[in-house]
Amino acid sequence: MRPLLIFSLVLLFTAGPSGSTELVPFAPRKPTATEVLARYGPPSQRIGADLWVYWNFPHASTAALNAGYDTLAVHVVGEEVRSIRLVNAAELRALLRSIGDTRPPAGHSR
Repeated sequence: MRPLLIFSLVLLFTAGPSGSTELVPFAPRKPTATEVLARYGPPSQRIGADLWVYWNFPHASTAALNAGYDTLAVHVVGEEVRSIRLVNAAELRALLRSIGDTRPPAGHSR
């Protein structure tokens, strides 16, 4: 499955509380891929070339964590970050299993 389609499904099925999941530590502009790597390090998992996943994202707010939004999903095309969002890890794992990505996330069991 194409990474953009996967990312679209991730956003559709794992959107955060009140639909407001866009992460804004880089406001007022979106960061570059290099800036994301510098700030958060390498992703826990890469799905295709375009989707970076940071499982158990330590920078999520208390409200986001309490609502289950503990994973950062980053859609990267080259150096451009198209979207960066907090998502629900359990929903993301279920979605990835349903579309055939059965590899468990690094450090996670099924």
